[in-house]
Amino acid sequence: CVDKDYRNRHVGLKLLGTAIKEYMNSKKEIRDSIEFDVLADNVSAIHLYKHLGFIQIGEVEKGFNGPGLEPPNVIYMKKQ
Repeated sequence: CVDKDYRNRHVGLKLLGTAIKEYMNSKKEIRDSIEFDVLADNVSAIHLYKHLGFIQIGEVEKGFNGPGLEPPNVIYMKKQ
């Protein structure tokens, strides 16, 4: 998460870009892809991920369960 006072300044883009690069080029193991879940209503995050080259590979309606919460829809993202 990026503090609201620092949004729209490419902070998230730089942080996530660096994290992905480090993950993909880990000295312990070279990876050829990265996958994760994102809440379907998190439009700004999905936009950022697509900007970084991720594609949607699936979606699950009411993908997370939690006590007393309405389960949100979840989108699966992947980058190679």
